[in-house]
Amino acid sequence: MPPSFPGGPYREIPIGNGVTAPWFIVPFDKEGVCTAPVTRATLVAEVRSGKYTNIFIFSHGWNNDWETASARYDHFIDGYMKQRASYRLPMPDTYRPLLVGIIWPSTALVLPSEQPPRFAGAADPQRDAAAAQEERELQEVAAAVAPAERDALYRLARKASPLTRDEALQLARIVAPVYDSAEHSQEETQPATAPQATDPEALVETWIAAARQGESVAVDDDGFFTEASAAALPGAAPAAAGILDALDPRKILRLITLYQMKDRAGVVGTRGVGPLLHDVLRSKPAATRVHLLGHSYGGKVVLSAVHALPGGAPTVQSVLLLEPAVNAWCFAPDVDGGGYPGGYHDVLDRVEGGIFTTFTKDDVPLRRVFHLAVRRPSDLGELKVAAGIRPDPPSVYAALGGFGPAGLDDATCEFLRIKVVLDHYKVNRQIKVLALNADDVITGHGDISNPSTWWALYNQVNP
Repeated sequence: MPPSFPGGPYREIPIGNGVTAPWFIVPFDKEGVCTAPVTRATLVAEVRSGKYTNIFIFSHGWNNDWETASARYDHFIDGYMKQRASYRLPMPDTYRPLLVGIIWPSTALVLPSEQPPRFAGAADPQRDAAAAQEERELQEVAAAVAPAERDALYRLARKASPLTRDEALQLARIVAPVYDSAEHSQEETQPATAPQATDPEALVETWIAAARQGESVAVDDDGFFTEASAAALPGAAPAAAGILDALDPRKILRLITLYQMKDRAGVVGTRGVGPLLHDVLRSKPAATRVHLLGHSYGGKVVLSAVHALPGGAPTVQSVLLLEPAVNAWCFAPDVDGGGYPGGYHDVLDRVEGGIFTTFTKDDVPLRRVFHLAVRRPSDLGELKVAAGIRPDPPSVYAALGGFGPAGLDDATCEFLRIKVVLDHYKVNRQIKVLALNADDVITGHGDISNPSTWWALYNQVNP
């Protein structure tokens, strides 16, 4: 369970020499409303005090509940500080950080930490856990479906065996309005024409392609797909091969919630974190620098927050995107020759020290599934890139964390291997984006806290 809020820091983090850094946790609901307003106000007042030289704002991504997000923040901060101590990396004597962790409802699932206690004689706790996860996911989708359609949704979603093609098409017709009307501000793209209505036939093909690509996704990949499918539920029949296996209703529900959480990240970033960031920037002393970090859909949260800043607002110092689940064209001045910029193109001029963004072939959801699962017209622009160190993405819907940024020239974006500790980045102020190939250090979508990512942040803090 999330803790109560006394109105101040969640706790104090020792940073050495008897000095501590306040660690604020600021939660938001799915509409972007801060659910701890006293804590938010205390945070802004603490920034205004002028005691801090650097402010770090973190956002977690897809499928992270309170405990998971907090543990990931702790692991990254602890690793960063231990690396500094181990290598005696210099910091100014005046260095005083303030830390902020954003919490937002990015999961429709019940994670293992949220499961009820096991009782003696329980028949199959693993099966119980899988059923609880899928129930939460189903309710998330049902809440967005017309009430008159929910009976049919429940009947199809609870089918023990894979759907037939006709059943899948019926389900697609039921949920197509969810794709059309999901809360989706246009941070990632500014298309020349309004998005078209979702074609149910095309939606079924998307489900088939994405499910087949996602079969080998590891547990480490934050549950984009899980191994617990039809066979985990009571009365389930063995999965059929080919198209029927791809039409497992549980896999389909996962893809639908993938859309919902993507849109939610934009809403939280625009309506919630953006105004908070603006208050922080207005309240800080001129010399205090603000750094943003986002993982997965947390990348969308922080980019949306920067994009939401009003004209003339102070800039942030740096942005570190760790396997960001946004469209690779997001920074482009011209999205795939469409005559309009990526929705985060303006962010490039709002980040003083530039953006570092990781990508890897081992991020299976972003390398193999994202471009199949997230392909509304409004999702384009959040990929054709040159050969060589720049990967060749399979689709204009490909992910930034899978292939790196697209549509940027060499004067704006540099592709390079992520560096090891003590190999310094040569930050050129004319280069707006450093695309870091992390094939050697990031083994999956959730594997983003390691010596190379800590070192990347250190270089942003100490350019």
